[in-house]
Amino acid sequence: MDEQKNPVESHSEEDFTFIKEKIKDKPLNKRRLAVRTFVTFLLAVLFGLVAAVVFTVGNHYMEDILYPERTEEVKLPIEEDAPAVSENEAVSSNTAEETKEQEPEQVINKIVERVEMSVEDYENLFASLRGVATEAEKSIVSVTGVTSDVDWFQNTYQNTNQAAGLIVADNGKQLLILVNKSVTDRAQHISVEFADHMTAEAVLYKYDSNTGLAVIGVDLSEISEQTQDSITMAVLGSSRSPGIVGKSVIAIGSPLGTQASVAYGLITSSTDKKQLTDTDVNLITTDIYGSKQATGVIINLAGEVLGIITQNYHSTDRENLITAYSISDLKDSIAKLLNGQDRARLGILGTDVTDVAKEELGIPQGAYVTEIVMDSPAMDAGIQSGDVIIKFGTMEITNFNDFKTAMDKSRPGDNAVITVMRFAMGEYTEVNFEATLGILE
Repeated sequence: MDEQKNPVESHSEEDFTFIKEKIKDKPLNKRRLAVRTFVTFLLAVLFGLVAAVVFTVGNHYMEDILYPERTEEVKLPIEEDAPAVSENEAVSSNTAEETKEQEPEQVINKIVERVEMSVEDYENLFASLRGVATEAEKSIVSVTGVTSDVDWFQNTYQNTNQAAGLIVADNGKQLLILVNKSVTDRAQHISVEFADHMTAEAVLYKYDSNTGLAVIGVDLSEISEQTQDSITMAVLGSSRSPGIVGKSVIAIGSPLGTQASVAYGLITSSTDKKQLTDTDVNLITTDIYGSKQATGVIINLAGEVLGIITQNYHSTDRENLITAYSISDLKDSIAKLLNGQDRARLGILGTDVTDVAKEELGIPQGAYVTEIVMDSPAMDAGIQSGDVIIKFGTMEITNFNDFKTAMDKSRPGDNAVITVMRFAMGEYTEVNFEATLGILE
């Protein structure tokens, strides 16, 4: 039987013909090419703009981080302690510091001796005083702190706290204003109104709970040129003059509880002291009847600031009389606030050892510790009330002012060896303590 042949195999390769396809390029669409080219160009331009913006902003941001703008250091005039004098010497003394104010007063006294003053004379006199106050008020601002809270019904309400502030410095970036710390406590918003009624936003710069003072800053770029021309920096005078009692003073700011109020009077005392942590401050009292919420400053007839008004330390029989912190005792604290520096903290309250205590009780000369602040470096070191500090590091301490000077020169974190005389077993014994100073807030 013959083998059957596969029909496919029966065909030779020549019998197959392959189809060959030739692919031709599409015709060039010039219009579409132009559109694509234009879109690509726009995207390139957009990318370049975005890159430029990101680089500019990012570079500025990184410069702020790596090279922050430095403010100028603020320096206050150094004031030396006035020599100790008795009350009789203080009344009769005529120091060089008083000459500038005494000469006009002596002239007035001579006129009064010879000529009876008329109503017009009184008007002229008070016009002169008002002129001094008006010039000094160029350094006074009104500071308002706004806090928000929620009542029981979940309704939001705002509280405002207002006080007079004192323009004390310009660090090249901000205008620095000294104000009562209570205005800035918990404030979400702080505003400053200048003498020409221009208003600007402010931020808390530094505060000192010890004295209850704070410094706020207003960016100079936020203050118009016209306003900058209308304000002046306050001149801090000296309140350590032995003959300061009986001097004429003017209270400006808010002595009567309302902004831009003015009152005139005399200094009645400058010997009261208020003990604060690691320092003390003289209180200047006046015969000016003011508000219990008074703020501002008292100035002399030369327009110099003698004190920062505080109504926190009054006896019940004179609670409305204007009282102020002695400006001379605050200058070191203010200088640190203006430069954003922290103050060192040991944590004691102290005073001088009087001559009577030294002679009759045998208490050694030095800084007498009257109280230890709870949870302070002094308590941790073992210092006790009744100890007498006679040495701070290498510095000899003969009175409480020496101790304050040593603290002003110290920095938080310093390790200080403190030598005290402690009374035990009927006699005083020298004891050394080592304390790591904290931060006085």
